[in-house]
Amino acid sequence: AGAATFQNYMFYAVGNEIYVYNVDTKAEGLLTQLDSQISINFMKLEGTELKVGYENAALVGKKGGFMTFDLNTVGGITATETLKKEGFCDKVVDITSKD
Repeated sequence: AGAATFQNYMFYAVGNEIYVYNVDTKAEGLLTQLDSQISINFMKLEGTELKVGYENAALVGKKGGFMTFDLNTVGGITATETLKKEGFCDKVVDITSKD
């Protein structure tokens, strides 16, 4: 799936759940649900990769972290976790990839 595949979709979070909304069909659905102690505070779509910043209340000390998901359209939109790092900051406010 190319980046243009997702141009008519909006991704949004409520608590620890990520939803997808199709602006053409006005259909929405749950894309993925993270651990119950996670509160999502940042999302960014880059091509077919969804980057998610969050706070994990279950962690002691620094609670910030991020995950990346590869998005695919086979059998509907699916999200596969590709990277996860947490406990290194208080809160993730942006994610920039270094090539």
